[in-house]
Amino acid sequence: MKELLDKEDVVFQSQHNPATNKNYRAIDLKGFLRVSEGKRIPFELQIVRLGNKNEDGMSRHEIYEPLQKMIVVSRLLGSFSEKYLDLLVQEAAKTTGFSPKKIKKYYLDRSLVEVKSKGRNRKIKSFATKRILQLKENDLLPERIVIKS
Repeated sequence: MKELLDKEDVVFQSQHNPATNKNYRAIDLKGFLRVSEGKRIPFELQIVRLGNKNEDGMSRHEIYEPLQKMIVVSRLLGSFSEKYLDLLVQEAAKTTGFSPKKIKKYYLDRSLVEVKSKGRNRKIKSFATKRILQLKENDLLPERIVIKS
């Protein structure tokens, strides 16, 4: 093992991601393995407790995956309609058993911002993920999208 790994190539890191379950803890071991003379490849090993509850409540993949779709649509189009949001909420509700109202509130409170799209029907509510605020700060937001205050 000594010829594959040196201590200075390895980092131990305690991890808690605020987007995961509050009780979730992990230790990451990251480093490089020598595979031949002068060639090293990166590796990562994650250690979690038995009975890990990372998939509890709103930390489930069934809740997170629709949010990923919203992020992509926000990035590509600038915003999405409430009808699209409701479609994703219904999809998540069906797979998790949570109420659509609870899921929608979770998304609105934590991840979404209401926006106005110039030239679109003002009666239709539009949303974008809060990540779009970073685009606005860097002048990368399409001009037709205005963040509602």
